[in-house]
Amino acid sequence: AECLVILDFTPDGELEELALAREVANRIQRLRKAAGVPQDLPVGIFAKVAAESQSSGRLARVLQDRRSTLERQLRRPLHFLVDGVVDGEMPAVAAVIARDELAFDGTDGDRLIVTLVAPPQPP
Repeated sequence: AECLVILDFTPDGELEELALAREVANRIQRLRKAAGVPQDLPVGIFAKVAAESQSSGRLARVLQDRRSTLERQLRRPLHFLVDGVVDGEMPAVAAVIARDELAFDGTDGDRLIVTLVAPPQPP
């Protein structure tokens, strides 16, 4: 009995997007861990894409298209800063817990600047 297996190694754009989204979530979780933030602390997560001049916009597109996947993996909302405007409620005086600039393969040199802020304190 002979068996022939044919594998197709053609890159799949959707799988590549999911892989990039998973890597973004993983790196944000590592940033939380490095900063000593407990998993149950409801920190705000704010992100901004620092695009290179020759950028294809892939990182920003994946973040927007896969936002629900990212938020499910992070278990909290992910707020984007675009042209100085935040799409979420960033506290006027936010206590920054951690900030990092993350680079990813296949994003034309674009970087993701992630800021973790402490939850607002009651008055």
